[in-house]
Amino acid sequence: MEGQKNIMNLDFLDILFENRNKLYGAYDLRRVYPKHIKRAAIIIFFVLFLIVGGYLAYKFIDPSKLFPKPERIVDVTALVAPPPMDESKPPPPPPPPPPPVKP
Repeated sequence: MEGQKNIMNLDFLDILFENRNKLYGAYDLRRVYPKHIKRAAIIIFFVLFLIVGGYLAYKFIDPSKLFPKPERIVDVTALVAPPPMDESKPPPPPPPPPPPVKP
C-alpha cells in the first residue's frame, strides 16, 4: 500500500489531473477559479450597494437643503424696448417648392 496515494488527502483537482499535464494552464485556471468568483461577487455586491444606497440617499435627502440656489434679483426697469423694424427692406423670398415625387 505504500505505492498507492491516500485518496482521502487529495482534493478533486489532484485526482482529476493525476496523469495529465498540469503545466499548460487548465490546472492553474481551475485552481484559482473560486478565488476569482469570490472577488467578482464582492465587487458586484459593492457596486449594487453603491447604486441602491445612492438612490435611497437621493430619494430621502432633499437636495435643495444641501445645495441652495442663490436668489437672483433682476432690475426690470433697466429693460428697453426692441429697436423698430426697418420697413423699407422687402421681405425675403419664399423658399422654392420641393421637387415632385416620382412614383
